[in-house]
Amino acid sequence: MTEKQLSKAIKKIIYENNADRSLINNAITSYNIAQSIRATNLHEVTLVCASETFLIDIDFMLSKTRKREAVQARQFVMYFHKKKDASLTWRSLSCLVNLKGHDDAFYAFKRIDDLLEVDKPTQAKWLEFNRLVDERLKLVG
Repeated sequence: MTEKQLSKAIKKIIYENNADRSLINNAITSYNIAQSIRATNLHEVTLVCASETFLIDIDFMLSKTRKREAVQARQFVMYFHKKKDASLTWRSLSCLVNLKGHDDAFYAFKRIDDLLEVDKPTQAKWLEFNRLVDERLKLVG
């Protein structure tokens, strides 16, 4: 069940039972704010971990460069976010790493998915990236 469906179900139950509407609206709003803060932290964590994995600066990674290290780091970030949250659109994935079109994200997902099946160095970098993300998320809370 998605967050939106859950929110609608809770509101329906509350309204049917004539409970305090302002209380539930405040609770739902605070939940949504907490989720967006958590998502922002996840995005920041993935950017930092990708820059550490590929030994590049975050600004360089988010620039328009086509150098392999920066491109693959951006692809890792987009692939990770798509695996975590399938409801993200290709356009929103591109926006995470300062790209314009949805085709970049679609290509990145396909490319990393294919590389993870056959390429040992990419698999090692992916495992390192995931390990770093997990460690950082535990620290963030």
